[in-house]
Amino acid sequence: MKIRQLCKSDIASIIELEKHHAPDKPHYVRYDQKTLLFIFDNPDDCGAIGLFDKERLVGWGAYRTNWSKYNAECGVYEISSIVVDTTYRRQGLGERILNRIIDDLKKKKFTKVYLTVSPLNLGALILYVKNGFIIYDYKANVYGEGADRVFLKLAG
Repeated sequence: MKIRQLCKSDIASIIELEKHHAPDKPHYVRYDQKTLLFIFDNPDDCGAIGLFDKERLVGWGAYRTNWSKYNAECGVYEISSIVVDTTYRRQGLGERILNRIIDDLKKKKFTKVYLTVSPLNLGALILYVKNGFIIYDYKANVYGEGADRVFLKLAG
C-alpha cells in the first residue's frame, strides 16, 4: 500500500470513501466538495493524506489550523478526519495515516494537536489513546441532539 499527500484531483475519491465508510451521522460530519476545496486551497494551514491499494483510495485523513476566526492560534492543529474503508480495517491503516499526519505536523512545528470523536466510536478512541492522545473533555450535543464528542489532545 502506498501513502501520499492528497490533492484536488482526489476529491471525488475522498467523497466516495466518506459516503460508504465514514461513521453514520449524527456522530460524524462528512466532508463535502466545499470543505475539501478549503483544505486544498489552503496548503499552509491544511493537509490531507491518502492510503492507496494500487490506485484505489482505501483510507484518508485530514488536518487543519487557522480554519476559523475563532481558532487562529499559531501551531495548533486539529486532526479533522481519519476514515478507512471497512474492508481494510483492523490492519493498522488508520494508525499509519495518523502517524503520517503527526510526522507532517512535526515538520510544521506544531504546539498542540487535538481532535474530537464520538464516544460511540470505540475503535477510533482506542487508536488515538494507543498513539499518545489523552482525553481532556467531553461535551454533549456538539453537532446537534445525540452528537456527543470526546475531546483528545496529543500528549507531550
